[in-house]
Amino acid sequence: MKKLLRVAAQHMRRDVRRRHLRLLQIPIGVGVVLLACADVPLAPVGLHVSIAPTIVWSGGLGSLRSEQFRLVELEPRSEPNGSIIENQWSNFSIVVGGDTADSWRSGPDKINFRIPALYSGRQSVLISTAGFLDATQTVQVVGAEAPVWFPLSAITATYQVLDLGRGKVLLDDLGVLKILDLRKRESLPLFPEETRSSLQLPGPSYRRGSAVIGNQGFDPGRLAVWNIEPLVEETLLTCIGGRDSFGAPIPDTAAELAGGGCLSLDWRGIVAWGDSVIFEDFALTGGRFELAPTGEWGVITTLHCCDFSARGRSLNAGWPVFTNTGRIAYSVEYDAVSGVSFSENSDTLFVLAGVGDPPAESRSWTLDVLETETGTKYRSASLEPDLLPSAILLDPLGERIFVAATKGGSGQTVLLILERRTMDLIVEVPVPFEFSASNEGGKLMFGGSTGQLYFVKTACCDVGGINVFTFDTM
Repeated sequence: MKKLLRVAAQHMRRDVRRRHLRLLQIPIGVGVVLLACADVPLAPVGLHVSIAPTIVWSGGLGSLRSEQFRLVELEPRSEPNGSIIENQWSNFSIVVGGDTADSWRSGPDKINFRIPALYSGRQSVLISTAGFLDATQTVQVVGAEAPVWFPLSAITATYQVLDLGRGKVLLDDLGVLKILDLRKRESLPLFPEETRSSLQLPGPSYRRGSAVIGNQGFDPGRLAVWNIEPLVEETLLTCIGGRDSFGAPIPDTAAELAGGGCLSLDWRGIVAWGDSVIFEDFALTGGRFELAPTGEWGVITTLHCCDFSARGRSLNAGWPVFTNTGRIAYSVEYDAVSGVSFSENSDTLFVLAGVGDPPAESRSWTLDVLETETGTKYRSASLEPDLLPSAILLDPLGERIFVAATKGGSGQTVLLILERRTMDLIVEVPVPFEFSASNEGGKLMFGGSTGQLYFVKTACCDVGGINVFTFDTM
């Protein structure tokens, strides 16, 4: 019985196949075409892909995974002259926020890509592969915010920015001291518009929320420490600096230290205790003082600036570190220092140091970590040759270091994020576009509870106002 059933089933299958083939026969003249044997093109199939991470730095790395990538052989893309374009493919592309990303295979089913220079925000990711339908994903990009703020006149050539805390800075705008509220994007004069400061640059004080300001009136030799909010004069200082043709003192900037020390800077060098020059170096012209959080130590940074007058020259006697009484503790053999940041307890000093002849772009730049008291070097990391660093900030919320720099070739502003313990680079966050040709310096500041960073990029001999960049962090 079972044998009879098997034979019957075989006859039924043969009969179905014969009827199926008869349905596919289409007479054309005297010929017959069997569609079952025709070469019919296959339609593209869907591409199933996953993306990680979903929150990523601008300039950071992302990755795509798909089993279908095993079937894709990446074919290099070429220029019209035949030269190969690195990490670009003729049969595969990843477009993030409208910009094509560099990509490369990192496994049989995995392709990595670099996020282009994009502003913060949610961005679409379009994946195109020959033979497959396009696939889309989304990522949250973390980087610079748009738009960039231009708070001052375009002809302003200021290079001293004093951090007042709480997202506010004090600076000079064509002789008028102004407070910039970086969070609200507001600019207000510190004193009435018709009043000028005899001090070209506001200087730091160890007192929180205070600044050293020149006299308001006809006594340019008078320096005082002012509490900024509310605006109250606190004390007079005695480091008056050099004198003009009429015998009046003309310091550029000054600083008040915790131990009663007072330092000022004029065209000759650094002055302390009245009119006594304690560190004579023309290359310091235009520099700015930086103080340790405790006020126990003081240093001065130099300008990148174009080689105008002394600016951009190398230091003759090294780079001085001052005690809280205004005396020199020691000097370090640097030719230039573009930025410094002290640790929270002031015992460690992080220095953006340059060695070599000017201009600044020709120098070798390193990030050095020193013991503040002795200058002993704990460790050092070399920066890429095309980077011109201008500001540094220790992350108050984690073990990271932020460095603002300019790409020497393109002039593009970038934010470097490094691991504090190893000094390894975590990511280089680019600003999508460059708004100023100036690269003389600036100040990095923490935005407090917002978790944001502000970089106030300044100009000196190249006028152009200042640019305020806001960076989101994670």
